Amino acid sequence: MRTMEPAAIECAPTHIVQMIGSMISPKDAGNLSRTCSKLRSKLGRLVWSHVLLHCNEHDLLRRLNILRPEVVGNREKLGFVRKAKILFTQGHPLVSRGGSDHEHGALPTAITQALSAMSTLKSLDLILGGMTNWQQNVFRRLLRASPLLKLEHLRLDAETRLTKAVLGQCLKTSLKALHLSGGVKSFNFKLAARKSKGLERLRLCLDGDLTTEKPTRCMNAKVVDEIAKVFPHLKCLILCEEPSNHHTGQRNTICTPEQRQKFKGQGKKLANTLREKMPGLQRFACTLWRKRLGNRMVIAATGPNDDQTLADEDWQPVFAKLMRKITDEHPGMQEVCILTERPQFYHWNGSTTRLRIRGNKRSANFPFGLED
Repeated sequence: MRTMEPAAIECAPTHIVQMIGSMISPKDAGNLSRTCSKLRSKLGRLVWSHVLLHCNEHDLLRRLNILRPEVVGNREKLGFVRKAKILFTQGHPLVSRGGSDHEHGALPTAITQALSAMSTLKSLDLILGGMTNWQQNVFRRLLRASPLLKLEHLRLDAETRLTKAVLGQCLKTSLKALHLSGGVKSFNFKLAARKSKGLERLRLCLDGDLTTEKPTRCMNAKVVDEIAKVFPHLKCLILCEEPSNHHTGQRNTICTPEQRQKFKGQGKKLANTLREKMPGLQRFACTLWRKRLGNRMVIAATGPNDDQTLADEDWQPVFAKLMRKITDEHPGMQEVCILTERPQFYHWNGSTTRLRIRGNKRSANFPFGLED
């Protein structure tokens, strides 16, 4: 197909230019908009529909100051934003420029003002692990005085009090997908329940405690039961756990036939709970670290065999049987995934179980995210 000359694109009607822009990536649409003023005008709404801010504190504050709503034209641009990602993590600390803006609440103020001006915002990723306690206190206070967020999708990684504050600003009837990171305790997700009864997609990064959960909190049917009580209309549930820092020696892994039988019972109880408490569930994913299960889940190992390295294929029958148990009990289930040591994960879709490799690029779709 011959590439259209720039002059021809410039003369095309606005709706045609926007249609072309919607077929290419946001990055390419941005590059196209910078070729001339006419295209910049016609593609402005599309280009500003997605905003990503991922940098250290100084640069994040500088970029937000450029977008100050009181500046002529900025409020209109921010009003176009439908999807925003603001990432300020501990890996991006303050770069000193001789000032003390971080001590005066400049960053929380800038973020709050920008969010308040995004009147059509529907999807927000807010990763604020780099905020100091003082900044978090300022941000919470500013949020309480700001307009409600009419979000459909929210991904949030912040400390508990800040998480509560952000959820408290979400319009209770609009939120459909919620992703909470940062080691959520088993029942701390209840803080979202008052604001999102109509939630359809949920992803929780649970705080697994090996002393009480063996081998994983994701397999605890009580956790699923509690989730079902507060979110009765879920269609997608993803339960994640970070790799455990606990010792995973023989004392903590599944070793005896009795322990293996107990694990199988956990699997059956989980399947029954999903069927009874979440009849509308279509997609389910959970985390099972093979290292925490132990080799004896696969082979009747004794002595030195406990430490032998097993191939990925050796584990497939174990996970296939567990996923089959879930899908046999739940007739409405369309997809099941078991997330294990990266980059592997096991995926059931329809009738077959496959070992898959996740790509280097972070996926925003099931089983790693909640986007459609």
